[in-house]
Formats: sequence, C-alpha cells, structure tokens
Amino acid sequence: MDWRTKLFSHPSLQRLLRNTGWLFAGETIATGVSIVQFPLVTRLLGAEAFGQLHLALAWAGLVVGILSLQLRNTIVKYLSEYLGEDATEKIRALVKLGFGLDIAVSLCVFGVLVGTAAIAAPWWINTPQGAQLIQAAALVKVCAMTQGVSGAILRVFDRYKWLSTTTTAITIFLFLMLVPVLFLAASPLNYLRVMAISGLTQSAILLWLALRELHRHGVYNWWGASFSALRTDAAGIREMLVSMYFNSLRKAATNDADLLILGQFTGDATVGVYKLAKQLAGYLNRLSNPVYNAVYPEIARLYAESGSAALLGFVRRLFLIAVAILVPAVGLIYLFARPLVPLIFGAEYATSVSIFLILVLGNIWLVFIWAPGFLMTLGRAKDLTLINLAASFIFIVLGIWFTIRWEAIGMAWAFVANYALWVVMMAVYLWRLKLPPSQAETVAG
Repeated sequence: MDWRTKLFSHPSLQRLLRNTGWLFAGETIATGVSIVQFPLVTRLLGAEAFGQLHLALAWAGLVVGILSLQLRNTIVKYLSEYLGEDATEKIRALVKLGFGLDIAVSLCVFGVLVGTAAIAAPWWINTPQGAQLIQAAALVKVCAMTQGVSGAILRVFDRYKWLSTTTTAITIFLFLMLVPVLFLAASPLNYLRVMAISGLTQSAILLWLALRELHRHGVYNWWGASFSALRTDAAGIREMLVSMYFNSLRKAATNDADLLILGQFTGDATVGVYKLAKQLAGYLNRLSNPVYNAVYPEIARLYAESGSAALLGFVRRLFLIAVAILVPAVGLIYLFARPLVPLIFGAEYATSVSIFLILVLGNIWLVFIWAPGFLMTLGRAKDLTLINLAASFIFIVLGIWFTIRWEAIGMAWAFVANYALWVVMMAVYLWRLKLPPSQAETVAG
C-alpha cells in the first residue's frame, strides 16, 4: 500500500470526499458563474458604487453578527445525537427551537437595520442613497432566514446532492436576473433588490427540502412540540448557542468590520478596490466551503461511533491534505495574478493587485479547516470562542491602526495577521489538548 492509498483509505475520509464532491461540484459551477458575473458587476458599477454596495452589506452583516445566533452548528450536533437515540420528541423540539429562533432573530435584525438606516448611513456611505441601500441590504438578510437551519438539517441527513443542486440553480438564477438588470440600470440598489429575490427563492427551496426530509424520518408537526423534551440537554444547548454567538462576532469582524473601518478613514472607491481584492482572495476559501460544511457532521459521527483514536487519525489526514493543496495553490495565484487582474477588471482596479497578493495569505487558516468542528465535537466550544475572540480583537485594533497609517494595504496586513495569529493559537491549543473518551468508548469501557 503506497502513501496515497494509505492517506485516503480512512472510511470517514472517503465518505467526506463523497459528500464534499457534491458540494464542490455546486460550488465549482457557482464560482465559474461568479468569475463571469464579478467582472461585469465591478465594471458596470465602478469602484465607488461597488464600494457603496459593499459598505451597505457590511453594515448589515455587522448588525447580523451582533444580534444573531449561529444555529446550524447546534442543530448539527444535537440532531446527530438524537437520530442515534431515535428520540423523535427531542428532534421535533430541536427543529421548533431552530426555526423559531432563526425567524425571530431575522425579523429583529430587519427591524433594527431599517429603523437605524438614516442614522447609520452618513457614518459609512458617502451617497444620498445610503439609507435606501442599508434598507435594501436589510431585505437581503431577512430573505435569507431559515437557510442556516434548513441547510444544517440536510447536512445531518447526508443530502449534499440536494444542497449542491440548489446552490447551482440559485447561482444561475441570480446571474440570469442580475446581468440584464444592471445593463439596463446599473446601481447598487438594483443589485440588492435582485439579491433579495434570489435569497428568498433559495430559502423557500431549502425549507421545503428540509421539511420533506424530516417527514421521511417520521418527524411531523414539529411546531407543536414541547421544549420540555430538551430539558436534559438545555444547559449544553444554551452553552453552545452562547459560544456560537461569540463566534459569529468573529465572522462579522473578518467579513464586514474591515470594510467599515476603511469606509470611515478612506473613501468609497478605496473600499471598492479593497473589496475586489478581498473577494478574489476569497475564491480559494470559497472552494474550500464544501469541506468546511461537510467535515463537522463527519467528525461528530466518527467520534460518537469510533472514539478518539479514530478521530485523531482522521484529522491528521485532513491536515496533510490541506497543506498539500494550499501551498501549490497560493504559488499559482502569485504567478498569474499580477497580469490578469487589471486585464479582467479594468485599469480602475489596478491598485487592487498588491492588496490581493497580501490578502491571499489569509488562507493559511485552511490547514486547520477541521479544527472548529473538532473542538465543538469535543465539547470545547468555549475554548474555540476564546481563540476566535482574541484573534478578532487584535484584528480590529490592528485594522484601525494600520488603516490610519497605510490605508487599504494596512488593512490587508491586519487581515492576514488575524488569521496567522488564529493558526498559531489553534496549533498551540491542539498540541496541548488531551482527548476525552467518547460516549461509545465510555460504554465499552
């Protein structure tokens, strides 16, 4: 048996590759469409309007991060456990809790964004349409409600083919609507309106698929379930929801706060140039999303069924594969980026090349793409949260300081420092971590 056969022979890794394959197929098509759509949008809008669009989305994303809960990881963890126990009443209560919280929080976010749009717009967006843009961004966010919970349910039931097909169909649907609209009247407001329609369509499809799958497993009338069925797990669910809430703050910081800081200290055109570079650098991360979405359910299942030794062997393989892919990928990006970016996006965005070549280094975190799911499976969500918050706090401080001194280039280095610090802290933590026995090992012992 050669090293390649040995590396990929793990049953859980083979199942992960199969599930990831479906998601990767959808993500590849979506990325291919985006490669065509992205230059068209940036050229039609121009750097200033493109910056205004993403400042509105960044403000909406920051409010979402502050007010919302990351429900999908909680759903994955406890739904996986309840299916193993054949605990139908617990499943009904968990589904009710998930959808109920998701809808309530989404409506709250929408109300806050719409109510504060006139106050927030002058701080970030240098256009009279700023309040309208924030209100339209609020509509985009509320139209996406239930997607996280629906997607989590489908992941637990291994319906990755359905998720992939939905992603592909919605991406093509968005492209077919967006391009004609922008050719007729290119504006950030029209872009957001089309995004809202697309998001609502995707939410409806995923909700229907998730409910259909629940019915196939005998879960009906979940809206009438009693939360008392979750009493024995209430503390664990509450702890995980709180931990995931703080993790959402980290995502808000890395996804949105950098744009708002730039908007405060520079101009809308600079934000547009930085956002283009960031979105380009994010394509490598985007192509890794299928792995990120599929690996947590697989880790949770493997640990429950086979114990800590099998889990360690699995994550070691994932680490080696990630390093083997990441290093040559970044090398190819550095080889081709400088001549291609101005050619594709136009001279207006030529300064984004240097920013892009810095930001792409932030993908270093992908070597530990499995680590969040690994820690959540071990019940270490609090520790994951502390690592995330520490990195995010330093990112905000460095982001403000570096932006004042070096503008977009400074923010790019702060972004990379954030992920480099996260990797160092995660590596030290994992090196010192002692794995507790799984439930299966405890019962066997």
